[in-house]
Amino acid sequence: MNPNHQLTSTRRTPQRVGTGRAAYLLGVGPMPPPAPEDYAVALMNHALDGGQLHEEAGEFINEDENIVPPFNNRPPPQIVTVSAPVGTVTVRLPIDNGVIRDIDFPADIPREDFFDRIFANTALDRATSRLGWRSNDEPKRGPVHRLATDDLDDVDGAFRTLLKTKNRPRRLREVFMEIIHLNPAPIQARKKKGNDYLQRLLVDFSYSNELLLVQEKLRCGLHAGPTRWCYVAPEKPDEHMALDYAEISLWARSIRDNDADPDCIVPPRCIRRLDLRQRTSRTYKSSALKPSIPPIHVHINNAPLAKPHVNPAVGPSTRGLKRSHSADFSEESTDSDGDEEALSLSDVIDRLHRKFPRLNLPQYVPLFEQEGIVYAETVAEFSKDFYIHLGMTEGAVNRLLPGVKRILELEKRARKRARAYDKENSVEL
Repeated sequence: MNPNHQLTSTRRTPQRVGTGRAAYLLGVGPMPPPAPEDYAVALMNHALDGGQLHEEAGEFINEDENIVPPFNNRPPPQIVTVSAPVGTVTVRLPIDNGVIRDIDFPADIPREDFFDRIFANTALDRATSRLGWRSNDEPKRGPVHRLATDDLDDVDGAFRTLLKTKNRPRRLREVFMEIIHLNPAPIQARKKKGNDYLQRLLVDFSYSNELLLVQEKLRCGLHAGPTRWCYVAPEKPDEHMALDYAEISLWARSIRDNDADPDCIVPPRCIRRLDLRQRTSRTYKSSALKPSIPPIHVHINNAPLAKPHVNPAVGPSTRGLKRSHSADFSEESTDSDGDEEALSLSDVIDRLHRKFPRLNLPQYVPLFEQEGIVYAETVAEFSKDFYIHLGMTEGAVNRLLPGVKRILELEKRARKRARAYDKENSVEL
């Protein structure tokens, strides 16, 4: 067997040696093994230093046995670590009245930078503003999570919750974090020509003490946000009716004029939609408190007990007279519908907003009031093109018109049922 067979088989071509050395110098490969010329140079240097060559010492040349220690210390293979991808969290910010903006934040963003960008986009004062958050999976009127600027653990917990929900395998719906301003300043009404009410609202602050009293009495701990005042009727403690700043101001002015209760138990009559709801609930309550006795019908008739002979030529029968009386009463009750108070458009839009929150229909209420459209019955008098020209989107108009019509029909049926209930429980003599 050829003793140099192993030496010959382990030799590499110059091209392979150059490729491995270039990869090592570029940092993408391990250090290549020494070439034969490297062995020769190492042996010569060792001999010049006073040592003996392997051939003179009678030793067998083995290329796997390095002569110089630097050639025997091969560096370990380099392991390239690839960092895991960083997730992103979509944050929805309230920029202005009815205007929102979605911004994507990396999950590893420094928390101070996160708050700096939040306050820069919302134009809020960091020293006085209190923030909260909730995800889009939580109810709109549910509790709000704390987002304190001096406690960075709130941001960490919020990001962990949102990323866990977002990374679910079967999750298809988008996940975003909604920022909520917990202590906003009172909404300042804009001056408009020809609108005396808004101008009085801006200049008349003689009832500021009453306004603070109403805000304190009607402050709601369950619902936070721009409309953070709620009226709770004593007979319905679970029903919260949201109030805006204009209604709170009207309530305060009524207290100053001695037209309302300073304890804020009974709403003033100037707030029509609250007064209508209260009068409706009071009507149902009074009807329910009536004693459940069967109606007593007393018919006075002087005719003989025997069945008289009826001549068709004489005139209509008593049954026909009864039907005509019922028809007259039906017409009278139908005509009486016009005497009841019309349904407020803002109340109807609040109901539609709970069903279609993404359309943000309350933002169009000032446009309707500017055109004098304040009652729901007036909506059907204008065409679809009119509302689009007014500034509404086509999708919002397609939901507004049939929604208002449907609510009016339901309200009309409810009023008819209330009248029928009162009639059935009345005592006729």
